Amino acid sequence: MMGISVDKLKELRKAKGFSQEELSKSSDIPVKTIQSWEQGVRMPRDIYVIERLCNALEISIDDLLHDELTHAEAMRNSEIGDYEEVRINTLIQYIYNEQGLTGILKVIDRFIYEVGRTRAIEIIEGVKNESD
Repeated sequence: MMGISVDKLKELRKAKGFSQEELSKSSDIPVKTIQSWEQGVRMPRDIYVIERLCNALEISIDDLLHDELTHAEAMRNSEIGDYEEVRINTLIQYIYNEQGLTGILKVIDRFIYEVGRTRAIEIIEGVKNESD
């Protein structure tokens, strides 16, 4: 996933005319969290938090994530891809936090069922070979 530029986040907030406190109130995100993002200490990872931030700023996720690309270029490069990657990461993290390794193994089992054993073996062998 492309990262969120500290400068871009600050620029978008100021363009909207928000102070950090106003953005906090509008997005229901703690002001300390927004400050840590703008200082580059932390970055938002949860798709729901990113959505609240974008809704408050009245921008798309694409506008936030694609700092160096124009909107037209971003559309060609699939804004959905970044959203989906964040969503997958968020879901996997949630499953791991709630169910631990057992939950992750359930996800893997479901993938094997969905893609078929032959394709699953190819994928697993590919991952194994990457680590050799």
